[in-house]
Amino acid sequence: MFKWLRDWMSAFQNEPGETQASTAFGATRRTLKEPAKKLVKSDRTPEQAQVQKAQALTKLDEAKSLSLLDSWTIENDVPMLYVGPAWNNADPKAKKAFLQHANTYFLDGQEGFIAFDIFDGRTKKKIARWGNFEPYVD
Repeated sequence: MFKWLRDWMSAFQNEPGETQASTAFGATRRTLKEPAKKLVKSDRTPEQAQVQKAQALTKLDEAKSLSLLDSWTIENDVPMLYVGPAWNNADPKAKKAFLQHANTYFLDGQEGFIAFDIFDGRTKKKIARWGNFEPYVD
C-alpha cells in the first residue's frame, strides 16, 4: 500500500508530460499555468540563434501553406498561436514538430522552453497549450 502511494506521488509530481528534456530546462507544472515565461538554457551564439530562428520561420511558413497554421501574435511578450483547419486532421507527431518550431521561433532561435496558448483560427477559442515540450488539451 505504501509503495503504491509513494509511486503514485512521484508520478503525480512529474505530470503533465515532464520529460528529462523539460526538467533540464526547469519547466514544472506551475510553468504551464504562468504567463509565457522564457526558460532559456542555450549555448548557441547569436549567429547560430539567428540561423535557427530563420529555419523555424521557414517551417512556420510551410505549415501556413499546409493550413496547419493560421497566424500568430506576440502581445506583451506573450505568444499566441492560431491554428488552421488542417490542425484537427494532422498527425500528432507533425503537430508536435510544428509546435517545436514555433517554440524555437518565439525564443528567437535559442534553445529552451516557453509556454503558449493555441487557439482555433476560425473561432478564436483556446483549444490547447504548449508546455513542457508537449501540447496539452484544456
